[in-house]
Amino acid sequence: MANVTKPRLRVNTRGAVVGTYVEGELVRPSHQSGYMRGNASPFFFDWNPALRDQRDDVFVSYQQAAARAIDAIHNSGWISGAVEQAVSATVGAGGLRLAARPNPQRLGWDAEKTNNWSEIVEGRWKEWSERPFECDAAGKSSIAQQTENVLRAYFSHGEALALLPFINRAGRRGTKVQLLPPHRLTQDTNLATRMFQGVSIDSYGMPVSYRIRNHKDDFFLASYSPWVDVRARDAAGRPQVIHLFEGREGQMRGITPMAPALQTVRQYDQLSDATLQTALIQAIFAATITSEGPTQQVLEALQSEEEQHTDAPSIGTLLGAQAAWYQNTKIDLGGASRIAHLFPGNKLEFLRSEQPFGAAERHL
Repeated sequence: MANVTKPRLRVNTRGAVVGTYVEGELVRPSHQSGYMRGNASPFFFDWNPALRDQRDDVFVSYQQAAARAIDAIHNSGWISGAVEQAVSATVGAGGLRLAARPNPQRLGWDAEKTNNWSEIVEGRWKEWSERPFECDAAGKSSIAQQTENVLRAYFSHGEALALLPFINRAGRRGTKVQLLPPHRLTQDTNLATRMFQGVSIDSYGMPVSYRIRNHKDDFFLASYSPWVDVRARDAAGRPQVIHLFEGREGQMRGITPMAPALQTVRQYDQLSDATLQTALIQAIFAATITSEGPTQQVLEALQSEEEQHTDAPSIGTLLGAQAAWYQNTKIDLGGASRIAHLFPGNKLEFLRSEQPFGAAERHL
């Protein structure tokens, strides 16, 4: 029998093992305090996301996420209702109102002059923002209506895009707002020219120009090219493009806030459709008559050839008797209610589809 060396353990006064002697040397257990000490868990085996900039994540998922979010808003009643409720609660019936509150100390004004200035500015803003002919490049929407569309674009795309053309019309002000679908901002990326998803930036990350996909109806962008580069500001420093989104550092484009919930939205819609269909099926009853007698073909197969040609009562006679019986034994209570006196030996059963509707209902 081979010699077996018993391990030598060192314990403290409380009886806890503090080390093991290996070849005469004390080896103490190593302690770890890392975040991923459970990395060997089977739950992490297929969870290996890539570590990259937020800008790259948005670039990969932007178009598909926006298309799915738009489809959900168009075809999901509860998603569409949630978006409209958020728009109504945020913008309100009359839209956002300007509250001009200058700093009188910095301007050297007294209270009366400050209030007079605020009333004049707020009045001019109201006059401009409530007249579509004055504020909208297309002359269709007020600023309140455009604000609602901006918020809807945020839910669907995670960003909003608008141009600020200067158009001289019969009105007194030339500044107009031209809303564009955010996906019209191209996905062109060129690292050599510092362009990321259609946005060109300088060495510090400030947007310089925007590459917008052209459209035949955009007279301001009329060009033979499929796209046009619009400078972020004109020569006088006046903004020409409004690009609104929430993002991390280095991020050039937004992404719909519904992106993390799109899978759940899809699953919920399928579950609700299946649950509704189950409820409809369960509301449909099928009635069957169980009889001890087999069908005509089965009975004839049990008879001999002589018996089939004799004058003895056949199965047809039996079925005819049953038909005559049921024709004369109906007690009609009016409408869909009826009591039937069955032929002797027959039994009436009501069947329905059995589905775990209660379990599905809990998920809703």
